[in-house]
Parts: sequence; structure tokens; C-alpha cells
Amino acid sequence: MKRVLQRCAELSLALMMCAKASIVVFVPLLLLSELFLGRSSIHAIENVFAGFLLFAIIIYLTFCWFLSDDSEMRERIRAEREARDATLIEAIQQPGYWSKELQVPELDREALFVTLKAQGYNPPHVMTTAHFLAKRIVKNELRSHGVSSYHVEPAVVSAAARAMFPSRAEELIAEAKIWLDRQ
Repeated sequence: MKRVLQRCAELSLALMMCAKASIVVFVPLLLLSELFLGRSSIHAIENVFAGFLLFAIIIYLTFCWFLSDDSEMRERIRAEREARDATLIEAIQQPGYWSKELQVPELDREALFVTLKAQGYNPPHVMTTAHFLAKRIVKNELRSHGVSSYHVEPAVVSAAARAMFPSRAEELIAEAKIWLDRQ
């Protein structure tokens, strides 16, 4: 029912716009009728124009009266969505969210860098690519919960990626190596 009323209001608004645009037609018509026709034809044209405009305004106001204001409902839904998103964002920034283990092992960066150098990789490139992949996983996780990554600050995504990195370091570094080997 609401859609029908909304469409009718749009239609009546279009009628009102046509009535306003018809001024371009009626004014020259009035001027011509004043020159060539009698006074009665001018009044007839004026009455038709006024009736058309009045009819459009009445229809528009009638349908607008019946349309409900759902801004409160939209505001409530938006607040609920923001609260849900904030809870999810807070949860994914915790290392326990990404790991089934209770204690996430610390990452020995020095040993990792030595191993990467021994394998012939540039450690900063591998780590940068691995962090990029971690951010990608975080964004996919947000999307899977219905949160657009565009509505989340990049710092929050980076913090969640840093929290996730130690629990999936081996997997991410292996995938980063594959990415770098392709280039």
C-alpha cells in the first residue's frame, strides 16, 4: 500500500511540475487570445490553467498526507546495525577470534627473516604481502557478516589483521611467497 501511495505522490508531483511548465504555454496563449479573441476566452483559459494547477496541488498534498514518516524506524535500524558492526569489529581485533587455541604463539620475527633470506626472498616484501593478504581476509570476514569494509576505518582493519597474523602466519607467508613468485 505504501508503494502505491508513494507512486501516486510522485505522479501528482509530476502533474504539478507539468502545471508549472505549462506556464510557458499558457502565457503566450493568453497574450495571443487577448490580441485576437474576446475577454471570455481569456477567462476560460485562465480558469483551465488555475484548475489544472489546483488539481495537481490537491492530489499531491492528499497523497503526501497518507505517506508515513518512517525516519524513526530507519534511524533505529541504522543504530542497531552500527551496534552490531561495532561488536563484530571489536571481536575481530582480538587474537582469540582467529585461533582455536587459547594461547596464540608469539612470532619470532628474527628467525623468520633469516629463514626467508636463506630461501632467497626479500623478507620485507614477503611480510608486506602477507599483511596485505591478512587485511584481505579481514575484509572478507567483515563482508561475510554483512559489514561493508568501506564503512570501517583502515586502521581498524589493520589492527584486526595484526591480531590475526600470528595465528595464521605460516599460511599467510606461504601464500605471500606464491604471490611474489608469480611476479
